[in-house]
Amino acid sequence: MKLILLAGLFLSVISIGGIYYQIPNATDAYLSAWAFWLQFPLGALGITLLHELTGGNWGLAAKPIFKAMMKCLWLAPLLFVPLVFKLPQVFPWLQDSLSINQNQTLKFKEVFYHGSFFTLRSSIYFILFLFINWRTKSLTRGPYMAAWGLCFYIIIMSFASIDWFMSRDPEWYSTVYSLIWIMAQVSSAFAVVLLVKFPGFIQLPQKENIDQLNRDQGTIFFVFLMTWAYLSFMQFLIVWSGNLPKEVNWYLVRLNAGWEILALSIIFGLLVLPFLLLNRKFKTNPRALALFSLVVLVFRYLDVSWIILPASRKHLQFSLWDLVSFIGIGNLSLWIFLKQLRPILLSNNKKSPSR
Repeated sequence: MKLILLAGLFLSVISIGGIYYQIPNATDAYLSAWAFWLQFPLGALGITLLHELTGGNWGLAAKPIFKAMMKCLWLAPLLFVPLVFKLPQVFPWLQDSLSINQNQTLKFKEVFYHGSFFTLRSSIYFILFLFINWRTKSLTRGPYMAAWGLCFYIIIMSFASIDWFMSRDPEWYSTVYSLIWIMAQVSSAFAVVLLVKFPGFIQLPQKENIDQLNRDQGTIFFVFLMTWAYLSFMQFLIVWSGNLPKEVNWYLVRLNAGWEILALSIIFGLLVLPFLLLNRKFKTNPRALALFSLVVLVFRYLDVSWIILPASRKHLQFSLWDLVSFIGIGNLSLWIFLKQLRPILLSNNKKSPSR
């Protein structure tokens, strides 16, 4: 545990140093890693609120894991601070005010695309997310509070995804972009549940109940993945068929210069492979589900990179900074996650002999 923490701190400091000294690829690598690891606490928050509304054994068995992921949320605003001090490196609309004045689309967004206003909005997002996260731990009015929390979660994430990610390409916009990010977060968090789940988390000793639980969770995971795939495909279909330069250019950049290889791999990993979950035997095999979830998380990282990196990298390339930022932020998140999960692991290990 200490080694994970020390490695995370060391590599995170190196990543922040790369941002401070404006080393090429350091800033976008940090943003990409930050966006990937942000998915888990926010996705866990969204699923927890959803389960409070719907109920079901699938969520009860996974609740300890979701709560452990939600504990990582406070790390997100802390790690976002280095980006705030180097905003012009992250967002092109802060680099050249002259181009904004000459571009009618950007001129319309000039008030919105302002460094101080951006920082203020981001602060509000974090405060609201942390407040909802705090209230979710002590839901006293059940579905009523969960319904409001889920609504605010979707609204806040809609604005946040536009600010943090979509504005990297300031002239481009999409009405389903935020929903795609939300479904990506939810499916990523659920993948973690299937990856780390083991019998100690399941308070159902009968094998048939465990098989039913695995089937339910596998089916829900499939729904999350297919919803993400549907929204992503519809966004592509509408933009591509519309063929408007300001819209289609976003895809042209990401379907050329090597990025198309990444796009095809994402289609295979997040659209084709999930159909394995339609197999009944596959869904009732915990090892198969865990391995599949790990594969999904790998392709999810590629998806985040495919969305964020082409805005600043002219061709497909991964640098050492991508690895440093990924492991640095990841180790810090993993340390918090395991620290919250450890008491549950110990208590379940003590109970297991009596079963």
